[in-house]
This record gives sequence, structure tokens and C-alpha cells, in this order.
Amino acid sequence: MKPVCRILLGLLCHLGLATLGFSQNQEIIVRNLQHYFAVHPQEKIHLHTDQAQYTLGARIGFKVYVREVLNLHRSNNSNIAHVELLDPFGNILAQMNLDVSEGYGIGHFRLQQHWPRGMYVLRTHTNFQRNFDPQIAAQRKIQVNGLDNLDNAP
Repeated sequence: MKPVCRILLGLLCHLGLATLGFSQNQEIIVRNLQHYFAVHPQEKIHLHTDQAQYTLGARIGFKVYVREVLNLHRSNNSNIAHVELLDPFGNILAQMNLDVSEGYGIGHFRLQQHWPRGMYVLRTHTNFQRNFDPQIAAQRKIQVNGLDNLDNAP
């Protein structure tokens, strides 16, 4: 994402300095930016869960939304979202390729009884996003408790 930002910033500065004070040239800037994003589309992925806290043995339900960065319309660049469930130590416990249709996909993971308790991470990205900064992958922290400590859950 950094090279893209540098190119975009350079384009904005160049066009901004060249057209400073000329309102008719603002349309040129908008057209150039629209052309840039049409040629180099970017997408953002959003992740929602059905709860913030779970117990071992429960099902984590989630929904993934894939949107275009420029206008937040559903993205047609990706039809698969890669979803991973990481334990409190950063180990991948489960992963899946989720079908994305009409800009979203719905899935779930089952928390196994023998897994450790603690703060889990649900993380998702598309293959298209691998071309950019890994920080744009969506992730959500999830508290996972055992049945014996439900009363002490935060």
C-alpha cells in the first residue's frame, strides 16, 4: 500500500500545485483520480461476528464484507475471502476459503473443547489484498472462555 500511497500523494501534489486556484481544473483532478482508481482498484474487507465473547464448544458466526475503497460499493475483484482463527499464542487453529457473492460471505468456526481459553483473533483478507499492505486485512479480537469461568468473564 505504501508505493500506491506515494504515487497517489505525488499525483495529488503535482496536480494540486499545477491547478492551485483554478476551479475548472478541479474537474481534471477528479477525473484523473477516478481514472487512477479504475486502473488500480483497491478493496477493503470488513468483518463482523455474531458475538464478542464465546465459550469453548460454541460456534463463532461471522460475516465478511468486501467493498471498493473509493465508493464503498461491493467489490467485484474478489469472490473468495481467506478467513483464519488464531489462538491466544498466534497459532492458526482453523482456516477456510469463504465464497463472497454480492459483496459478502457468511461462515462459522466451531471452538473445540480442548483449545486454550483466552483472546483469539479472527482475521480475513482476499488474494487481491495481498498486493497491498497486510495491515488492510480485517481482524477482530474474540474472548473465549471455558464453561467454568463464565461468571468471571469480562
